[in-house]
Amino acid sequence: MTTIDSRTDPRNAVLLPVAGSDGPAAQLRVDRHHPFFFDHPLDHVPGLLLLEGAVQLAQSMAPFGRFVSAIEGRFIRYALFEAPILLSARETGPDRLEITLTQKAQDRAVVTVTLAPYALPAAGGRLNRPLSLLPPQGGLLNKSRPENILIAEPRRQEDRISAWMLPLPETCLLTDSVQAVHPLCLLEGFMQVQRWINSQNPDAGRMRDILTGVSFRQYAPVLGRKAALRIDGTTDFTETAPNRFSRAATLSHGGIAFAECALHTAVAMRATRTG
Repeated sequence: MTTIDSRTDPRNAVLLPVAGSDGPAAQLRVDRHHPFFFDHPLDHVPGLLLLEGAVQLAQSMAPFGRFVSAIEGRFIRYALFEAPILLSARETGPDRLEITLTQKAQDRAVVTVTLAPYALPAAGGRLNRPLSLLPPQGGLLNKSRPENILIAEPRRQEDRISAWMLPLPETCLLTDSVQAVHPLCLLEGFMQVQRWINSQNPDAGRMRDILTGVSFRQYAPVLGRKAALRIDGTTDFTETAPNRFSRAATLSHGGIAFAECALHTAVAMRATRTG
């Protein structure tokens, strides 16, 4: 892969070749001992691993010098451990691929990955992290391994919330990349903020663990593990369709916004798993 945000650690290679395919395709490698994707026991393949497979398939087809500028994921039903998960890609525009993940001939997720030419890193300003940042307790973020905690303790004020991302630890497998901060590392930071909100709202106002989709867009890549990255969002939901809600945030570097992301969820739990 030639994108500047490609993985470097071989343990993060999540695609296996598929013989006899008519187009770009692969099988998802599900390593249940992976220290990040399976930080704690799960009864299904995590959505972030499905996104990772889609991103890696798109990166494998990218021209030199690209970075992942957008990810739109729609989760249709749970992917379980009982059968292989297959990925197939089709081009839907310049540097844009729609990747479908199937299991037992049923669609489990559809992920659109957009690539962009590398120009300049998202830089500007001299805003640094406060020196007194502390991570939340791992249990509040559903994390067993301390190296997988990517955010400092969030601060909440009325319907707004903000959190600094900690310096990306080399011991966390999600933070490896060739040159730029990996987009799923940024998305995971936002997701950890949502889990923290859940821990403060045991009943009303929870972002359901069963997601229907994710959105991520960045205007320029960020270089370096020590970049001062901050997440600013709302604790309120926005209704996007009947019984469908989302919560969004922006990510900034040096005080300048460079990315935005959102998680989409249903209002209530349903008897049938949906994503």
